[in-house]
Amino acid sequence: MTTVGWRSIFWINIPVGLVAVVLALRYIPESKAPRARRVDVVGQVLVFVLLVSLTYGIIEAQSTGGHQG
Repeated sequence: MTTVGWRSIFWINIPVGLVAVVLALRYIPESKAPRARRVDVVGQVLVFVLLVSLTYGIIEAQSTGGHQG
């Protein structure tokens, strides 16, 4: 007898996400700043460097002496 696999639990995210989007569009008012802000280039570069460094660290951790339990 074949049953639904454990991966099927992730299908619940589709209706939950759709309900969340509908409720957000209906009940959360749109807000706009009276004046547009300029782009924070330094902040974006720093976040990019952080994410690249974190990804590199996770990938290389095992080969460079990470925990070998």
